[in-house]
Amino acid sequence: YMIKYSSLAFIVGVQEMFSVAKTFNSLYFKSTEIFLTLALIYLILTGIALITKFAGCFVAALPKLRDLGRTMRLAVGMIPRGELGLIIAAIGLTHNLVSEVLYLEAIGMVILTSFIAPILLSKMYEAEVVEAPLE
Repeated sequence: YMIKYSSLAFIVGVQEMFSVAKTFNSLYFKSTEIFLTLALIYLILTGIALITKFAGCFVAALPKLRDLGRTMRLAVGMIPRGELGLIIAAIGLTHNLVSEVLYLEAIGMVILTSFIAPILLSKMYEAEVVEAPLE
C-alpha cells in the first residue's frame, strides 16, 4: 500500500516544500542556497520513489523468475510511476478537487520516471550483450 501511493505522497510534498522555501527566501534572502537545497530534496525524494518501486517489484519477481538479471530488468521496467495516479489527478482536476499546480507536479513525476527507466534498461541490456559469450 505504501509503495503504491508513495508517488502521490511525493506530489503533495512538492507544493508544500516549495511554499516553505519561498517563506525562507522572504526571511533570509538566500535564494540560491534555499532553492538548490529544495532541488536536492526533490532529487532525493525521486530517488526514494524509484528505489521503493524497484525493490517492491524485485522482491515480488525474484521467486518467480529465479534469475537475477531478468528480475532486475523487470524491476527497472516497472519504475515508471503515476500512470494511474495521473488519470486520477486528471479526474480530480476536472471536478476541481486537485489544483492545476498539483496536476502539473503529477505530470512532472510521470515524465521524470518515464525517462529514467528506458535509459537504465538500455544500459542493462548493453551490459548483458557485452557479458554474453560469443558463439
